[in-house]
Amino acid sequence: MIDGNLIKALRREKGLSQEELGGLVGTEGNLVSRWERGASIPSPTTCRDYPKYSTDQ
Repeated sequence: MIDGNLIKALRREKGLSQEELGGLVGTEGNLVSRWERGASIPSPTTCRDYPKYSTDQ
């Protein structure tokens, strides 16, 4: 199971807002908020692809 705290920690580590992360993974920031609160979970595809979304140059 995906832990909302982990999603939040990884998002913050990359310096992204919920809206920015939502844009990167093809959804809206309010859905990212739901993931972080545990009200919803991201799709397996989103979880698998998350590591490729990086702000590192």
